[in-house]
Amino acid sequence: MKVWITGATGLCGRAVTKLLSDSYDVVPTAFSRAEGNIFKVDITSKEDVKAFFEKHNPDAVVHLAAERKPDICENKKDVTDNLNIEATRFLAEQCKQNDCWFLYLSTDYVFDGTKPPYLPTSEPNPLNYYGESKLKGEIETLKANDKAAVLRVPVLYGEVEELGESAVTTIFNLLKKQEEAKVDHWATRFPTLVDDIAKVIAKMLSGKPSGTFHYSGETALTKYETALLMGELMNVSTDKLIAEPNQTGTALRPKNAQLDTASLKAAGFYVEPSEPKDVLAAILRPHL
Repeated sequence: MKVWITGATGLCGRAVTKLLSDSYDVVPTAFSRAEGNIFKVDITSKEDVKAFFEKHNPDAVVHLAAERKPDICENKKDVTDNLNIEATRFLAEQCKQNDCWFLYLSTDYVFDGTKPPYLPTSEPNPLNYYGESKLKGEIETLKANDKAAVLRVPVLYGEVEELGESAVTTIFNLLKKQEEAKVDHWATRFPTLVDDIAKVIAKMLSGKPSGTFHYSGETALTKYETALLMGELMNVSTDKLIAEPNQTGTALRPKNAQLDTASLKAAGFYVEPSEPKDVLAAILRPHL
């Protein structure tokens, strides 16, 4: 099976490309960071996408490319729309026309965080434009392609090239500075390892399901609690960090958008999620 992976140079894309390459004929693409064996494709260009389908004829597309930073999405809505909505819709349409399975990676930010845990059938109500754009991407995907699947996940972490690449590992920058700083202790998050997501996607590829599914880590942590855990694991003082009990940031974020994973389990695609306390030290050590 030939699998086209968009966003292959991103945090999740690297993990998915690495794992799937063991079992599938993987064709990884990116745009700004394409190099080596990564093909350069502008997925916002219909001509580029059509040409890629004609040349490589994939059996499945795992669509991971996205504008994912909420504050950027709020300020660059046109750019966000082109990538998160329009490109997604066209990819879904092309997959339908080419009898190619399509998987769209989405987010827990489609929910407002007031009534967790959320089922795939729960009513979405995004609080920021990132969540809104990803929800629109979901709608366009399933409207254009009735055989496509949507996989919603929460905040991701994993082996990073630099700490700011993940909203989880970037917290370690605060610890390294050893300066007084307020850290969010308001929103509950469920950090999810990209290696685990890769395993879930591998299982989904074998079954090619349609519809919407949820996958999530099970450990509930605020950013402040994550910082304390990192300090403990890396033997770095957290004395100068201050727990901030109120919401921070330009874009509104859900307080607790925990995802219910029962349907993924029932379908046989579930993978037991890693515990942050078991894997964070190895991820952070190269950046100490």
